Amino acid sequence: MYDGLERRTIDRFVIPNAKVRYRLANGVSGTGELIDLSRSAIRFEVYFPLIEGSLLEVTIELPNRDEITLKGHVVWTFEIRRENKCFAVVQFLPFGTDARYNPPDSLAKIKAIEKTYLLDFKSEGFIIKDYPYKG
Repeated sequence: MYDGLERRTIDRFVIPNAKVRYRLANGVSGTGELIDLSRSAIRFEVYFPLIEGSLLEVTIELPNRDEITLKGHVVWTFEIRRENKCFAVVQFLPFGTDARYNPPDSLAKIKAIEKTYLLDFKSEGFIIKDYPYKG
């Protein structure tokens, strides 16, 4: 049961106008709107609920047309039927040189954009519209 306590230890940040493409291991693919991102996970809006535990690849399309592609598992989904919205959180697989991992250069890219967007995010006083994610 959700107790309202914040358990995240890694800062999340918002990248305005960033999009997400995803492809599940079974080949199903789709697009979505980025809500927020951290070094370990991504939260985004999707058009239909994803199944928790699913392995997928997400590509974050940055406003400067650069992209970051990462592998991870769906760890949380939430649907607001009256608004016809679905949300998913994907926790990234570890970073490393093994083929099962995300490449270390992807983590370096996230850290680089985090420096810009996390600072902008905090200085502008933005508030992430939070949905009841228990992660």
